Amino acid sequence: MRKNKNDLPTPAIVPLDFPIGKSSQICYLRFTAENPCGFSRDETIAKHVICKLKHKNYMKKMTRILFLITVIGLTGCSPKISSNFTNPQPKLSLDEKVALLDIKHNLPKNVVKVGELRFQDSGFSTDCSFNSLMTQARDEARKNGANIVKVVDKKKPDLWSSCYRLKIELYKYDGDVSSLPQYKLKLD
Repeated sequence: MRKNKNDLPTPAIVPLDFPIGKSSQICYLRFTAENPCGFSRDETIAKHVICKLKHKNYMKKMTRILFLITVIGLTGCSPKISSNFTNPQPKLSLDEKVALLDIKHNLPKNVVKVGELRFQDSGFSTDCSFNSLMTQARDEARKNGANIVKVVDKKKPDLWSSCYRLKIELYKYDGDVSSLPQYKLKLD
């Protein structure tokens, strides 16, 4: 034990003999000093390394948790979309028109059914207005070669859900879709 603060222990110098040459004595400095807490330097370093490893594992866990929260946040805020494409057609370009028909609009004759879409509330949906869902349906129709989006069933937001729930059928029509009476998208 030290008697006062300024009385530091002196490091011990231990000479080692190596048979490499005449004057090949190497002085090895061995620290036997203790820190004020009573731990040797090696014990303090070991504790520091263990702390760093625990911190590293903690950071890995936190990174995984944040990634999971991000994925849930990004996917949980959009409506649930179910699709069933029974007769996909060649993809449409962005220049080609897609008619949006609401429940009150009638389908023209000679159409080919491409598939169905169902938009439902995922529980955390935020962007699920009628116009937003119709825009998403139009994009899905283009990807699958349909140029008519027909709403078959529509449930408006109510006490149980803040979103529109839609059942939509997609059709391919060989005529001019711009001449059909249709729903006009509005800005939300």
